[in-house]
This record gives sequence, structure tokens and C-alpha cells, in this order.
Amino acid sequence: MKKAFNYMFLDNHFFKKFITFFVYVFILVYCSNFSLTGCNGTISLNFFNGIILMLIFLLGYSIFEGYKIAIIKSIDIEKDKYTILPVFNIKKDLEIGIKYLISFLIFSIPIFCIIGAFGFIVGFAPMLNMPTFLTNTSCILLFLSVFVYIVYFICFLPANIIIFTKTNCIWSFYKFEEIFKLVSINKKEYIKTTIMFFILGIAIEECYRVSLILNSQSIILFLLISFLMAGIITYLTFVGCYVVARIKQ
Repeated sequence: MKKAFNYMFLDNHFFKKFITFFVYVFILVYCSNFSLTGCNGTISLNFFNGIILMLIFLLGYSIFEGYKIAIIKSIDIEKDKYTILPVFNIKKDLEIGIKYLISFLIFSIPIFCIIGAFGFIVGFAPMLNMPTFLTNTSCILLFLSVFVYIVYFICFLPANIIIFTKTNCIWSFYKFEEIFKLVSINKKEYIKTTIMFFILGIAIEECYRVSLILNSQSIILFLLISFLMAGIITYLTFVGCYVVARIKQ
């Protein structure tokens, strides 16, 4: 696991690739901050900001995820002496990222519909004079379905990502047999990988939150913090890719 923090330096052109990806991450952090806060430094999701945020999510985040998948594909754990990381390519990474996003949504939307149905029953039960038993049952099923969905992705998202990198199929999240087989090969190592992946995800999220919180400060301080946070996010992304790539061995 220690190698996850230094493997990227085995690529002789890593700093050039790091800087290219870092510039993109910095722009992504800045634009997403602007879409959430506008120019006044407070959270404001009006129509214009909402459109920008949606575009950032669909396009910007897809490119980000596409490059992560490209990195995972390029990592060969068995070759310790050298590493050749992919060059950041917006067009190719966007294609991969969009397909990955579609794969994620195909799996998640039906579950969201189920959660939404239970939420509708719970929310409108008093107006529709529904039986107490139905309301209570729906409330329990609502929390249970949300809990199961969150736990499933915490536990199996790394395996899902590996299956997608291997198959490049939009139905990869439904390949349960392959996913569970991948997990069962070495359960102890997979648990360690999942915990590490989860911790890195929280760290990246917190870095973004710091930049969002300080958006109300002076523009110089905000840019400085965003610059620092983007650097940390970029580095942790490379680390996370190695952590996930270990699963495919």
C-alpha cells in the first residue's frame, strides 16, 4: 500500500502529466465553486448557476473520472521498476467518463425511483389519509433502501470500477457475479483497499469543502487555497487510482 504514494514518480514524465491534470482540476474546483456561490461568496442555486453546475457535473466530472479510469488501466502492479501513466486527453477521457457516468446512472436511477416512491408515501401520507401501517412501513423501507444503497457502494464501488475498466460496458455495475468473484479472491486485501479508497474519497471531498468555505474570503486567499486544494486533490487522485488498481491483480 505504501507504493500507492510514490509509484507515480517512476514515470519520467510524471510532473508534466501532473501539472496538466492539476490545471484542469484547479479550473474544475474554481468553476464549481462559482456555480454554487456566484460572485457573492454565499450558496446560491439560481437557474443560471444550476445550469453551470449541471454542465460541470456532466462534462467536467466525467472528464475527471475518465482520466482516473485511464490511470487505473495503465497501472501494472507487477512492473515495479517503471510506470507509464497516460497523458491527460480531454476528448478520450470525456468519452470514457460519460460511459462510466451512464453506467453509474443506469444502476442508480431504478434505486432512486424506489427511494423516491417511499419518500413520496411518507411525505404525502397525512394529505392522502393513508393507513398508519402503510406510512410506518414505507418510512422503514425508505431508510433501509437508502442505507443499503450507501453501504453497497462503500463496499463494492472499487470492484465496480475495476469491472468497468476491464469491460468498458455500461452494464458493468450489474455484473454481480464478476464483482463478488473479484471481492472473494482476497477478502482481507479487498477490505483494506476499500477502507483506503473510502478515506481518500473523504479527504478529497474535505479539500473541496475547504475551498468552498473560503470562497467568501478575498479573491487572493481563495485562489491560493483553491490552488493548494487542487494540488492535494490531484495527488490523492493518483494515489486512489493505484489503490483501486491493486484489486485487478
